[in-house]
Amino acid sequence: MRALNEQEIRGSLLNGSKHEMAQASLPDLSAVAWEREIYLGWTDAKRPQESYVVFEDPESGELLGAILRAAPAPAGRRKMMCSWCQDITELDNVAFVSAKRTGAAGRSGSTIGTSLCRDFSCSKNVRRLPSISEVSDPAEQEWWTQRRIADLQQKIRGFFVQLRGGA
Repeated sequence: MRALNEQEIRGSLLNGSKHEMAQASLPDLSAVAWEREIYLGWTDAKRPQESYVVFEDPESGELLGAILRAAPAPAGRRKMMCSWCQDITELDNVAFVSAKRTGAAGRSGSTIGTSLCRDFSCSKNVRRLPSISEVSDPAEQEWWTQRRIADLQQKIRGFFVQLRGGA
């Protein structure tokens, strides 16, 4: 992912009002390892129930961003798998989030939901060295990693298609 500035990030938020975009607390952009990120995700420091994701589609170059709202944590310990990275080692670090759809659907209250890594660690998770049960031949490890990166990009792209009201 290329380095983004504050104006690009705020302008990418497809499902937010101008007020919501202006209110968003951004992370320290100078601390982001952009070359390692597939998307930028963070939780708002002032409003911990809100978080944000920004993705630069490698196919179109379009910058896509969304405001997410965390669902209340369920009682007890519950393990879930992240819908995006589908990492099998991070099952305690996943939360359900929803996002208001864009346009008229969003204005009438329509949302979409998904389960995501709470700390937005998908970019790191897909680059994790596979276990022997996932890939037994070390020569296939690079292929496996590239496949997981491509799958993550496709899932994020699909999320934004749904956010915009597509199938």
